[in-house]
Amino acid sequence: VYGDVDSHLNALDESFHCYNIVNCTNGYIFRPSAFNAWGDGIYIGTEYTGLTNKQLKNVTIFEPFVRHCGRNCIAITSGIDLNVYSPDVSDAFRTAPMSGIDIEPEGIGACKPVLVNVNIHGSTLVSDCIRGLAVVIYPATEGVVSVTCGDVRAKACQVPFQAINWAYNYGEVTIGDIHVNGSTTTPVSLKWSSLNIHLSIG
Repeated sequence: VYGDVDSHLNALDESFHCYNIVNCTNGYIFRPSAFNAWGDGIYIGTEYTGLTNKQLKNVTIFEPFVRHCGRNCIAITSGIDLNVYSPDVSDAFRTAPMSGIDIEPEGIGACKPVLVNVNIHGSTLVSDCIRGLAVVIYPATEGVVSVTCGDVRAKACQVPFQAINWAYNYGEVTIGDIHVNGSTTTPVSLKWSSLNIHLSIG
């Protein structure tokens, strides 16, 4: 799927994603490719201002490939039993947060954001982004947080891994080895409390 980042007319908008996967259950997407999105290459979660209270649940995305997107390569804003396998993402460039993978529960609609059994399996390949992998928990997040991610291999990212917990939620975030290649300003940035976080640096 090719987006319109080179010709988009509304300079203030953050949306217009290549894939908008929201409020769905029992889904499987095999090797999706996304290029040149104005917003995110792949947006996963709930509608930000939607009226439905149906959570995204039991969705698997296998080997997503994302390049040159205007906000994040992959954004995860809510989910239960969500599994992403071996993502390969690069070049988030236009507007913050500009993450390879941004796990950031958000939404003001009827369906409150949750992160329950959200898993990124295998190695995550990320390059040329401000943030490689970011986990940011806001007060709107409901319930106990449970997120796991395998190895992160970051190249030419200013902050290969960032974790911020503004919500004081409880739960656990587990990250495998973080491998850093190329210049960085801050290899790991943490502002954390209440949740347990496990990670190792390689």
